[in-house]
This record gives sequence, structure tokens and C-alpha cells, in this order.
Amino acid sequence: MSVPLLRIERLRKDFGGVHALSEVSFSVREGDIHALIGPNGAGKTTLFNCATGVFSPSEGEVWFRERRLTGLAPHRIAARGVARTAQNLRPWREMTVLENVLVGCHLLGHAGMVAGALHLPSSLREERRLREITMRRLEQAHLAEYADHLVGELALGQQRMVELTRALASNPRMLMLDEPAAGLHTRETQELGGLLTSLRGQGLTVLLIEHDMSLVMSICDRVVVLDYGEKIAEGAPREVQADPRVVAAYLGEEVS
Repeated sequence: MSVPLLRIERLRKDFGGVHALSEVSFSVREGDIHALIGPNGAGKTTLFNCATGVFSPSEGEVWFRERRLTGLAPHRIAARGVARTAQNLRPWREMTVLENVLVGCHLLGHAGMVAGALHLPSSLREERRLREITMRRLEQAHLAEYADHLVGELALGQQRMVELTRALASNPRMLMLDEPAAGLHTRETQELGGLLTSLRGQGLTVLLIEHDMSLVMSICDRVVVLDYGEKIAEGAPREVQADPRVVAAYLGEEVS
């Protein structure tokens, strides 16, 4: 049996007397699209924050490629190959699409600040290389034509795709997406599903939080369901859809 790419082990997070997460454990296989779903307040974003170093868990551990992430700062976790987006949009609205995504390439750069300040040939070559990577990512996300547009001028759905593309620009092993389809219309959601499926075909692993059940059911390999901070179900999408506990907690109102 292959070793999972990501392991969440007995994760607990308390905020005072509130148990946001209670003994949550699951693993994500490399190359899968794995969904984390549940009602609002179930603990999904809290789990993301614990896994990416934003919060320190009260108990439990997070492992990535058999290396312990618990206790590491977010930038060190990113350097190990984990990229994420946030539930609330955080683009730099006064910067162009190209500039926003270039920021995501900083982990791939090696020239250093001094070389950049002096415009040394190594820095100029690196800048060209990172711009080429950025444009390839923008083309993949159907954003190339907006490269020189200010992000603040774009529609909400396009801004979400800019954030996703910025996360991809660091060339991660795992992409963690917090409600990527929020605010997207039907065509944009379909394009998002196609992009994530394509990325899986290229070997990228995806863990996403999502309320659009049609998207989850159509692209995901595995689903974990949280309710009140506890894992109540895990399995293939159709298995989870039919679980009575899930129907009672969440899916009964979302999927016929």
C-alpha cells in the first residue's frame, strides 16, 4: 500500500471552551482530488489553518511526504510543497494579474535581492524564466488575455482564478483550496472542474473545501465530512452521499 502524501492524525483545536476540531484523522493519496465538506462551522477552514501553520493544533499532528509539518511556520510549509488559497479573497487589487501571479513564483527564484537590485544578468535571466512560468499558468487558467489588467477590475470569479493561479505558480506538490467555486457561475465552475481534473492528470494532489456538491461529486476521488468539528464520514463521493449521517448533517439539502 502506497504511503499517503498528507496525513492528519488525531487533530484537535480548541478555542477556549469551544472544540473546533475533535480527534480528526484522515489521509490524502498522492494524485487524488480529495474534498473536505460539511455545514458552515464544521471546522473545515480551522483544519486547513492547522495544516498550513496558521494555527497551532491543541493536539495531533500533520505529516506531509512523511515529514512532520506541525509547528512549522506557513512559509516553511509552503517551501515543502504545500500551496493554499483562502476562503476570503486576498489578491493585490492594485497590481496586475501578471504581477499577482509572479508573487507566487518567489519560491522558484534563486538570484537573490542583491542581484535583482543591481540588475545582474543572472537576475534578468531569472525574471524572464519566472515570467514564462507565469504566462503558462495564466494560459492554463484562461487568464492570459487579462495579464495586464488590474485585479480589482476583474469579476469575482476571475479574481478567484487569479488566486488559484498564484498558488499554482509556486509549483506545489499539493494544492489546498478553500471554497474555490464560491461566487462562480455555472460555466466558470465547469471550467474550474476541468482545470482541477487536468492538474490531477499532471500529478498534482488537491485538497479542497467546497459547498458546490455537483462539483465535488463530479471530480473528487475521496470525500471527508466534518460536522461540529468531528469526522462523521469518509469514502468515495457516492458512498458518502448515501451515508445517513451525512444526509442528516448536510447533503440531504444539497443533493437530490
